[in-house]
Amino acid sequence: MLDWSLGEPFAIHSWCSKNKIIFSIGYLQPALLLNPELLRPGAFDFKLKWGPNPVSNYLLLSCKQAGIDIIRINIIDSDGNKIQKIEGPYSGLDFSKRISFVSANTGIYFISIHYIVANKFTQVKILKIIKV
Repeated sequence: MLDWSLGEPFAIHSWCSKNKIIFSIGYLQPALLLNPELLRPGAFDFKLKWGPNPVSNYLLLSCKQAGIDIIRINIIDSDGNKIQKIEGPYSGLDFSKRISFVSANTGIYFISIHYIVANKFTQVKILKIIKV
């Protein structure tokens, strides 16, 4: 975040303490958000690729997006039983994971991907996968 003042130097006074804390009084212009997308996590689009769906043997997850840290991936069946848990962290910049469905029964599965955006916001993306 950047605070700025233009044309009001006579109206602003700043003091610096011994501990390097800056105290400022006066009129400042509104704050300019340098990257507003990172302050609203709902506006961030997680660009994850996955496939094939329906899956027979293996599912491939991949991402090439900066600012993402994938913490954990859970695979859950339609009854809510946790089938597999994959612990991270993985960088979203060059992420690729092959998940085996060879021993899984035919049915519907949910994959929850827990990730952090810009070391600030924890998010979850849920995928619905069909095993044939």
